[in-house]
Amino acid sequence: MSEFIEIILQFRQQNSSVAGEDGDEHYHVAVKQAPGYGWGGPVAGNELDSGEIETIRLLYRKFIARQQRMGNTLDERDGHILRIVGDKLYQALPESVQIRLNEALTVARSQSKPLLLTLAFESSAESLLVLPWELLHHRDGRFFFALQGGGIVRQISLPPDWNPHSDFHPHNILGLWAEPDGISPLDERRATGPSPDHPNSIQWRQGVDSLAQLQEAAATGEFDSLHLTAHGRFGSDWGSFTMALEDENGRPHWISAEQLTTMLHQYPSLRFIYLDVCGGDPVAANAHPGGLARQLLGMGLAGTIVMQDTMGQAASGAAAHAFYRAIGQGDGIETAVTAARIAIRLQEDDIIHWSIPALYQPPRPPRRHTLWADWVLDRIIPNENLLLALPIMALLLLIAWLSNQLAQISLHHPSDWITLPALLMATTLISLLTAAVTTQDQAKLGMMYKLKKWDWLPFLIHKYFSAALWPMFVWIVGWGFWLGLYLAGWGTQLPRLARQLVWLFILIGVALSSHIGARQAIRQSLLFLKVGFTAFPNQLINYVMLLFLLFLTPFLPLLFAGAIWRMGTAVGIL
Repeated sequence: MSEFIEIILQFRQQNSSVAGEDGDEHYHVAVKQAPGYGWGGPVAGNELDSGEIETIRLLYRKFIARQQRMGNTLDERDGHILRIVGDKLYQALPESVQIRLNEALTVARSQSKPLLLTLAFESSAESLLVLPWELLHHRDGRFFFALQGGGIVRQISLPPDWNPHSDFHPHNILGLWAEPDGISPLDERRATGPSPDHPNSIQWRQGVDSLAQLQEAAATGEFDSLHLTAHGRFGSDWGSFTMALEDENGRPHWISAEQLTTMLHQYPSLRFIYLDVCGGDPVAANAHPGGLARQLLGMGLAGTIVMQDTMGQAASGAAAHAFYRAIGQGDGIETAVTAARIAIRLQEDDIIHWSIPALYQPPRPPRRHTLWADWVLDRIIPNENLLLALPIMALLLLIAWLSNQLAQISLHHPSDWITLPALLMATTLISLLTAAVTTQDQAKLGMMYKLKKWDWLPFLIHKYFSAALWPMFVWIVGWGFWLGLYLAGWGTQLPRLARQLVWLFILIGVALSSHIGARQAIRQSLLFLKVGFTAFPNQLINYVMLLFLLFLTPFLPLLFAGAIWRMGTAVGIL
């Protein structure tokens, strides 16, 4: 089963003291879980406006209605309309959420893991389920999220006493095939996907008295999943959605979702239901299949697949075939649904109906990590960052050791005048190590300019030059601080621990400034690498200047102060 990089967005209605004046509703979006920067827990988002929601919903519904009137005639323009709908959905999300989505994509790619986008809807935000979230489209126009990795999953809040079970995988699947007389036959569906004629891993029941056959099979406790293939129809909303089973005479026996749920409550072994039943075009303005999914999940399911609209029999068969093939290969439900959507898009050349199968799951327990654990898991352990852990540890140990050694220097003994320069030269290792572990966007630089082997040399000179130059400002402040302490008469009176803390802050400042310098070099090189490192025309001079900055930077403020003191004494000022 696939291991996902997961991002969870939670939707709830925004509370407002002036709500209800114009009938407008606002919804709050929060990132409940996401990789990148490591800081787990909720990240505040802004609001979704009900006006935008209504515009997107109407655009999608009008398009689907037009497409159905035209007899499912599809062309590339239809796909373009769906991308527009998906773009509008993306733009409706707060900018902070868009940033976290992009960060999650970056982490998923770096770890070569699929991304799973989970949309969790509290009860107050169930009206958002009417939106076609499967069409959520990446802002760069590259892909639909529902066709990537683990795809998109909807989570619906359930009563507090409900205890969800996670990580369920279907094994023993019961299939119910209902094709009553007087309703359009399912000939194409029977030929194109899992059916009594093509059982695959499903044990099918078909023929008269469907309900009795279903009860008899489920009562054995052998099955953990149910696949139901039938026709469906609407009343005024999803609450009155019914499915056509067969009665004792082979005629339609219309059963509602509530009746189905009431009956299936008796069979706790069933954990997953795939409703291979067309939804159709709901009459009610706020109708959505989430109402049906809520009833099914309420019986204790780990997940259910519901069709959000009408779907052709060929597309339905291709989706079911791809889904159970993925399940048979050991993939999880999320990955299998993505495979089903891709099959509709590619095998059937269907640019619309791939977005109709929707996966609903109950909420899972939140991730229990500390901030520190999240940071380690998201920024240190993944992929190549693990290789940076050793130099980072070496850098921290070096700063601790140097601050301890420098704290022992008092300059009262001749040997201190030899030890101090040696330790100050050793501090240049801080800049070198910091520049070495500062690699953000460096791979992007190599890809942009196709750098290989020695091609990296001008950039590396620029990077380490910048990392050595920036600490000069820290040393000026640091030596100025020490000068102030000695002029005030406190320098010789400071205890060793206080001296060590002063040096620790100075060296941490050196590391941070070196990091800033290296990052600045990377940013500049992304824009100007073609110009090359041209501070000096001769390559040898570049190396000399780099070594000069690396090893003399800590001494430059001292030399400057010494020059000022010497000039002052020469003219009698000091």
